Amino acid sequence: MEWPKNYPSNCPLEDSRHPQSLEVYYLVDYNPPCKKDFLSLQERRPECVLATDNEKCQACGISVYTDLEGIELAKNVSRGLRRKKTAKGILTPDLGLIKNTPSQRTGDSHHTFWYHINAEPWKIFQVI
Repeated sequence: MEWPKNYPSNCPLEDSRHPQSLEVYYLVDYNPPCKKDFLSLQERRPECVLATDNEKCQACGISVYTDLEGIELAKNVSRGLRRKKTAKGILTPDLGLIKNTPSQRTGDSHHTFWYHINAEPWKIFQVI
């Protein structure tokens, strides 16, 4: 798999795995979801300074959740996410790599997903 050139050298993280038909939820602005919905934090806010290599790598991925409770927690902790729509998709190994990255604020279902340079994840998500 080829990764974007802006990824740090440790990215995706070493213990990431290929998703095996994993159903996940993601917050989007558009219905149907489009490429603009799948910009990472690093792409949306390149001026954001992160302390560790792991944080920098996570900022290159997107946040997905394995259950709807995680999505609701995310909406509750971030005012900017409340207006977003929930989309569901099934991640497969050919799209990229995933790692469980639990957060105190959004719970255990939070995962970071890095999609490879030729993947088009917006095509497999549908607003629910």
